[in-house]
Amino acid sequence: MALQGTISPQLGNLSFLLVLDLQGNGFHGELPRELLHLKRLKWLDLSYNDFVGDIPLRIGDLSKLQYLDLGYNNIVGVIPQSISNFSMLEYLNWKSNFIEGTIPHVIGKLERLRILDVRNNKLSGIIPSTIFNMSSLQEIRLSNNSLSGIGDLPQLITLNLQYNLLTGNILMLNNSSLQILDLGFNNLSGILPSNVCQGLPNLRLLYLYVNDFSGKMPNVWRYCKELVDLELSFNNFDKGPMPADIGNLTNLQSLYLTSTNLEGEIPVSLFNISSLIEINLDGNHLNGTLPGEMCLQLPQLEKFTLFGNRLEGTIPRSIGNCTLLQILTLQDNFFSGLIPMEIGNLNQLQFLQLGNNSLSGYVPSNVFNISRLENLHLELNSLSGMLPSNMGLGLPNLQQLHMYGNRFVGNIPNSISNASNLVIIDLSSNEFSGVIPNSFGNLRDLESLVIGGNNLTIDESLEFNFLTSLTIGVFVVHELN
Repeated sequence: MALQGTISPQLGNLSFLLVLDLQGNGFHGELPRELLHLKRLKWLDLSYNDFVGDIPLRIGDLSKLQYLDLGYNNIVGVIPQSISNFSMLEYLNWKSNFIEGTIPHVIGKLERLRILDVRNNKLSGIIPSTIFNMSSLQEIRLSNNSLSGIGDLPQLITLNLQYNLLTGNILMLNNSSLQILDLGFNNLSGILPSNVCQGLPNLRLLYLYVNDFSGKMPNVWRYCKELVDLELSFNNFDKGPMPADIGNLTNLQSLYLTSTNLEGEIPVSLFNISSLIEINLDGNHLNGTLPGEMCLQLPQLEKFTLFGNRLEGTIPRSIGNCTLLQILTLQDNFFSGLIPMEIGNLNQLQFLQLGNNSLSGYVPSNVFNISRLENLHLELNSLSGMLPSNMGLGLPNLQQLHMYGNRFVGNIPNSISNASNLVIIDLSSNEFSGVIPNSFGNLRDLESLVIGGNNLTIDESLEFNFLTSLTIGVFVVHELN
């Protein structure tokens, strides 16, 4: 059973303690000053509680500490200068509090510190240069603060400074130990160093998204042989093709190049990286077609999204070989032809977004039996045919159905109400006919119903009474015969 309440002042009598672990016990109140009497303490973990108030100014009196974790509390105030006494400290974690002010320069005196984690606080000012001179440091995690300044990289394994106020450019990189470099959501600018891979040969994760990098996207990725995750989205690179040698990253699992001014065709070599799990190339100027064999070498792919490009041609039937796909977004392109039947065999799909293309023909009936599907976007195409009479039965998790701006005919099936989690339905601007199903009233979560621009009628004997059952916010367009 977890302990609760405040820590007893009698704690100070336990001066013989070497380890004190009170993680996640529901303690509250201020950190007791009696803790400072535990001079022999080597391990102190008070994380995941509800402590408030300042860090004791004399916390450095616990000079034998090797491990100190105050993470996930409600601690405020500044980092005390007395931390300079932590000459034996190896692990310092104060993440997810409300600590403010600057990081004191004396932190450089912690000569044995291996892990520094003060992310998710309210720290500000320039990161002291002394941090980047600490040869013992392996991990620096300062994300989600308001810090600025970045120095040369020591022999770090992890550097996480995302969500800060970093500016300027990244200088030449040279660190054979670094595996994780996360500088996303800052104001960094300039050209990426040409040695981004040769200078960081063991890099596994590179996050530089949401900055202001410019110039040509480097064509040096073949040297990042260990890279697993590459995220360069939302930068201002020069217009140009995707570097072909990204296809040489044989360990790559995630590729995010959203809104990076890419143009031209997608290198065929990308579709030969069998380790890929996520591909996101949204918001670029990519054109050409998808290779017919695109999914033959992508057995692990779970997310494939090309929203807002200029791709054309047909959707390859080999898409059915990407059996683990959960998100497929080809929306806002120029794809034409039929929706391949093989898409209906992707039984892990949660998001299928094919809207605003030039697709035609019937929707394969098995699409309406993908039981995990939550969002179905087929709007603004030239799709035709009738909806299957049992269409709601196979879609128990569907929340959004967008089929407006097509050429669908026939009745709206009463069975649509079996998709009981529907929140949004938009079937407007088609050629549906017949009576509006009163079964819409069974959809208790429905907030938006748009069915105008069809040839529908109302059964006046029912007086459209299903509307009184619907959730507040229903929007029905009345363009009925």
